[in-house]
Amino acid sequence: IAHPEVLEIYDDDIAWYGDNGSVRVYYQSSNAQTTGIGFRLHYNSSSMKVASINQYTSGALVMTSPESAQSDTNNKDNNDATDAYLTFAWFEMNGNGNSAQAATIEFERLNNGANNYSIDYSVTSSSAGYQFVK
Repeated sequence: IAHPEVLEIYDDDIAWYGDNGSVRVYYQSSNAQTTGIGFRLHYNSSSMKVASINQYTSGALVMTSPESAQSDTNNKDNNDATDAYLTFAWFEMNGNGNSAQAATIEFERLNNGANNYSIDYSVTSSSAGYQFVK
């Protein structure tokens, strides 16, 4: 039985300093020849807002900004705790290695929010023959 190649999106959890939080998002592939990935980062917009985004991968197709956040009306990550998302996308013809830091996202806590600071992910596109895991 052939096992599919795997693309994974993960983070190091939000580190909060008062009302400001920072999270680093990474992707990892089981094959260094991975040519790209598109994914959404989901969060709860009543608990926090996106203050800034720094993207690191040179092949970014979508330069995401805090203003590009969208409402998750279709619950694309199947997580009722999240209600908004940011979209990220990369493509690199020669493959982009096994792992990389994709972005650092800075959040601000919102007063009287749901105190729900969880983050989740969903895939928008991945290389052919790859399975997305989170």
